[in-house]
Parts: sequence; structure tokens; C-alpha cells
Amino acid sequence: MLNKKITTIIYILILGIALFFLLTFSPVPSVTPTPAPQSPTPSLPLPTLPAPLYLDQYSIKGDGTDEGPVIQAALNNAASQSIKTVIFPAGKVITTGSLRIPEGLTLIGNGCTLRLKENAHTDADPWTWIYVQENCNVSGFTFDGNRFNGNGLNTNGLMLQGNNRFDNNEVFNVNSYAVFVYGRYPGNIRITNNSIHDIKQYGIDTGGSDGPYSWGYNVTVSGNTLSDCGEAAIKIRGTKDSLIDNNTITLGARNTNPPGDVPSGIRLYSWDETNTNVVISNNIVTGIDENPSSCINSDDSDNYNISIEGNKASHCYEGIDIQFDNGIITGNTISDCVKAIINDGSGNTLSNNTIRYCSEGIQITSNNGIITNNTVYNCILSIVNSGFDNSVENNILINGR
Repeated sequence: MLNKKITTIIYILILGIALFFLLTFSPVPSVTPTPAPQSPTPSLPLPTLPAPLYLDQYSIKGDGTDEGPVIQAALNNAASQSIKTVIFPAGKVITTGSLRIPEGLTLIGNGCTLRLKENAHTDADPWTWIYVQENCNVSGFTFDGNRFNGNGLNTNGLMLQGNNRFDNNEVFNVNSYAVFVYGRYPGNIRITNNSIHDIKQYGIDTGGSDGPYSWGYNVTVSGNTLSDCGEAAIKIRGTKDSLIDNNTITLGARNTNPPGDVPSGIRLYSWDETNTNVVISNNIVTGIDENPSSCINSDDSDNYNISIEGNKASHCYEGIDIQFDNGIITGNTISDCVKAIINDGSGNTLSNNTIRYCSEGIQITSNNGIITNNTVYNCILSIVNSGFDNSVENNILINGR
């Protein structure tokens, strides 16, 4: 009986010890807490941009009367309400006097024609039709300067004053400067893909200032078609860090009323202000075979770091006339001119140009130039070097001397 009690006690002790170890050293299962519900993140509303202003709301008639005051009031109203875009009525011809586009507006012409009213400007003082103020863009218009109806000799077309895009417009019948850069900060301007024709003086002018900065800077003139611009299709004046590229220019006849200059295609004009860091490339200029018409020319040595490259010039008295120093004239094609390239500046590099069917190929009257790797076909005088210390080598002369 005693042995039976001892055996029972031993079993109880063993069971207790086993239960102790089981409870002490067994892993406790982890419990993942349930996340507390979160409030949804509020979505912020997108800013609402003002709707465009449609000028049809202003009962534009297009009947030939002067609707300039109505247009100006509409533009001023748009600016005062932070409206950024003004859309003109399609197909209408709207007559106006002088207009001033408030800063920051984009004008979409939608095929609309703006026509300068008759006798808007009748004296000889400079006068401008449309002021395109800073940060304004203009596209899709036809602008008729109406120069034969009592508007003075110095009536200008459109003044671009800074940070502008002027593209896909037609401009014609302007007496003086058709499209020109002028203002306090006249830079960062793109004049592209416009048609400009029948202009008394200048088609496009790239620089001028009435403020502390005297240059038109970062101006791009590209893809435009210009014809019959009386003095120059593109006048580069007081311009720096700019590109004149891929324009097509056809020169017209000499001005006769009153008598004026024989036209140039592209003119570097530095008498008012110097030009620097300008690239003239890939333009096509076709002339009129009249003396002294010029496809591309410069006035004097106040033009710095000028590159003339990849252009095609034909049927002018002068193809390319260089008066400046230390420029690059390369890869151009000149044909059917009396004088293909005139180099009157010192230190210029003329290379890889192709000249065909001109009386004189390359005329050098200056010093210290490099004339190399040019090809001259069928010119009476291929290369005429009357300067000093010029390097003339590796040129190909075919059927000329």
C-alpha cells in the first residue's frame, strides 16, 4: 500500500514538472493589432483657369468703321480679370487705329484680319500701329498696314517688347518697320513661320531699345517667308546671342516712291548699335540681279562673332558682302551673282563654300584671312586676292582662273 502511494506521488511530481516546462518555455503566439481606421486624405481642387475671352461677345461688326476702341476695351478687360487668352472672330476684317496689347495676353487670330484705318498717321514722325507688350503672344492673324491710304512714311507695324512669340501671321502693306523688336528688355523673342511681304522698308528688325539694355537678345527668326521688302527683308540691328535660320527671302524691285535703296535679303546693320554672337544659317535668298542688291551683307566692322553658314544666295549683284572681322563664312552656296563673296574684313575664315556662274567668285581686299576648301565653278575670276597675309589653299577652281 505504501509503495502504491509513493508511485502515485512520483507520477504527480513528474506531471507537474512537465507542465511547468511546457508553460514556461513554449513560444507565445504573436497577435497583430488591427490598425485603427484612418480618415481619407482630402483631395485638393485643381486651380481653375479663367476661360478665354471671345471677342464675338463684343459685337464686332467688321464693317470698315474704326473698331479700335472696342478692341482695346476688350483687351484691357481681359487683363483686368486675369484672362490669359483672347480669341478673335474667324474671317472678319476689323479696322483699327493704334492698339496696345496688355502684358501677359495671348491673342489667337483665328484667321481674322486687322487693318489699319485710313489716315491714322499722316505726318513724318515715327508712329507704331500695334504694341505687343512683354509676355504677349500673337498668332493666326493677317495684318494689313494699309500704307497707300494716307498713312505716313514712318508708320510702323508691330512692336515686340520682350518675351514674345509671334508666329503663323501674315503682315503686309506696312510703310516702315513691319515687325520689329524694341523695348526696355527686348529679348527672348521668337518670330517664326510668318509671311511678310510688300513692305516699304524692313520686314523684320531684331533689335532696339529705349531702356537700360541696348540689345535685342536671344531673338530667333526662323521659318519665315519674306518678299518685296524695300530696304531689307531682315535687318539685324543691336542684336546679340541670336539666330536667323531657315527663312526664305525673295527681293523686290528698287523703291521708287520716294527713291530708296536697292534691297538686301539679310543686313547686319551696326551703325546704331553693335551686333554680336549672331548665327545666320540655312536661309534661301533670291535676288533681282540689280546693282547693288545683296543677298547677305554688313555695313562695317562693328559686328562681332558672326557666323554665316549653310545659306543659299542667288541672282543678286552681291551674294555675301562681309565688312566685319574674325567671322566664319562656311558651307554657303552662291550662284548667278556678279560678285559671289566680298571679304573686306580681316581675320575671316571662308571655307567649304560652293560658288557657281558668277563673274567674280571670291574677292579678298583685307588681311589675315583663311580661304580654304572652297569650290568655284564657271566664274570669270575665281579668286581675287589683293590683301596681305591671307592663307589661300586647297580651293578647287573649275573652268575659271
